[in-house]
Amino acid sequence: MSVNYHAFQSRGVPFQEYEAAARQWQDMFSGFDPSGIAGILHLASDEKYLYLSYFSVPYRLHLEDGHLEKKYGDGWTDKLYFNEAMAIYHTLCYTKEHPVISGIWVPGHTLDGVVSRNRNVKDPLFESFCRRWTGRTEELRQKCIKAGGTPLSRGDLSFQFEVFPWMQIQLIFWDADEDFPAQVQVLVDERITDFIHYETVGCIISDLFEKLENSGFQVSSFALDLDRTALNGRGRLSARTRKAIESAAGKGIQVIIASGRALNSLPEDVLAVKSIRYAVTSNGAAVYDLHTRRCMKQYKMTEKSVYGILELTKELPIAYEAFIDGKPYGQKEYVEDPVRFGATVSAIPYIQSTREPVDNIREFLLSHSSELDSIDLVVPSEEMKQKLWNELAQTVPDLYITSSIRQLLEISYKDCGKHSGVRFLLEHLGLSPKGLVAFGDGDNDIDLLHFAGTGIAMKNGSAGCRAAADCIAASNDEDGVAQEIEKILARL
Repeated sequence: MSVNYHAFQSRGVPFQEYEAAARQWQDMFSGFDPSGIAGILHLASDEKYLYLSYFSVPYRLHLEDGHLEKKYGDGWTDKLYFNEAMAIYHTLCYTKEHPVISGIWVPGHTLDGVVSRNRNVKDPLFESFCRRWTGRTEELRQKCIKAGGTPLSRGDLSFQFEVFPWMQIQLIFWDADEDFPAQVQVLVDERITDFIHYETVGCIISDLFEKLENSGFQVSSFALDLDRTALNGRGRLSARTRKAIESAAGKGIQVIIASGRALNSLPEDVLAVKSIRYAVTSNGAAVYDLHTRRCMKQYKMTEKSVYGILELTKELPIAYEAFIDGKPYGQKEYVEDPVRFGATVSAIPYIQSTREPVDNIREFLLSHSSELDSIDLVVPSEEMKQKLWNELAQTVPDLYITSSIRQLLEISYKDCGKHSGVRFLLEHLGLSPKGLVAFGDGDNDIDLLHFAGTGIAMKNGSAGCRAAADCIAASNDEDGVAQEIEKILARL
């Protein structure tokens, strides 16, 4: 069984602990005799499987090795969320010999054994739900209907959902008004612990909230940043990530590269994936059809802005990079010794293999001032970087300024940005931003994550990028992009 962990990312528990817990429960059900529980819960079984449904989706338990699968299209998949796996294992384990449904509804936090019975204690799961749906009651109502809920008549919105055929759960939502913030309450049967462990109620509620978020979920495109996002720490596209990209393309989903890299520095690992046709490069300065290498859209910096940058930086201890029609150039001293200018040791091969060294880079910039896609400033300190950023923004016209890593200021024409390039491509392809899922790790991805219907930041991303995201993926070295694409494809 393959377990996903999205719902638990905010709780600060290492992923490995959930994996270990899931494996432990799978081992407990290895060689399971279903006759007892099948009789109590009226479940079907045969020589190989025990069958049941959870939120109206069919599941089956392999009796020989204890692993779970759920119905997926015409077949079955073992890619499960931790919440759903635990809910199923727990109901099979903790159901009493003579369980009772009382018909008395109580808030989940009042059950015996729950850590806090104080309703005034703020639950981050409920707080997040309220923030998400404040002012969006009708949208939430449609989500509840699509998720199979039965309307009730309490609060501004209320629905009852079938968790298992023998277990129901109720959601009541009050939208914010001028006097009170939004509130949500989830009710369960007073005797629910006749069927599950009390801690499992949290798994079920979390799963319900996620199912509502994803109800009617449609994805038409992915936009992938490369460095520290789709690429691992060695700058490679892993086999798992490549497979996930190809699986998405096989379902008709457009996969777009959205990178700060110039065309000529895109890695061969990415170019070799023929299902990737389009790339937004140099932070939106140029958009390419990778199959033909045709530039579909391009911005050039103005000569006035180039002169302004050079004037403002002429006395500063910085290095320059220049990009012209997708080709990178670098100040000779920087290319020869990148670490001296703040680059990491691991970045040396990338810089030296992609930049053409230039002896007099300032003269080069002046002589090509009307041809530049973008300019990078390699700055020795965060303090200088922020000061220079502010001065450029205030004094030099027609600039788009961003940063992907601590030592770089990346500058292009004012209408650039990854979001700008991706918007152009979506319009070209007739796709909606609502169906776009974007991945990134740096501050230069923030606008793109805001633009996308769903923005996903990497666990290893900058604070600003993580704050802009709708959710956080595992790190690039944990194949976070592949994990999220796999989960999304499993929901479609």
